Amino acid sequence: MEDKGVEYAVVYRKRQIGSLWFDVVDQIQLKDCNCVVVSMVKGEEKEDVRKTYYVLVIRKLCKRYERVGVGKVEV
Repeated sequence: MEDKGVEYAVVYRKRQIGSLWFDVVDQIQLKDCNCVVVSMVKGEEKEDVRKTYYVLVIRKLCKRYERVGVGKVEV
């Protein structure tokens, strides 16, 4: 992950593959967060194996979960 000010870049092998946007950046510890996939879109061409995953970024507070952001990852 790389902090890019307004967003965090999701990086794999030195290439940005996605972004995360946090609701309240200064109160978030990345080690306390998880991502939940809420949607997936496949490439339009039959041969295209790329997929885009849309995620909610959540953290656990006591006995419930709280949304802390959203994101998109393309693989």
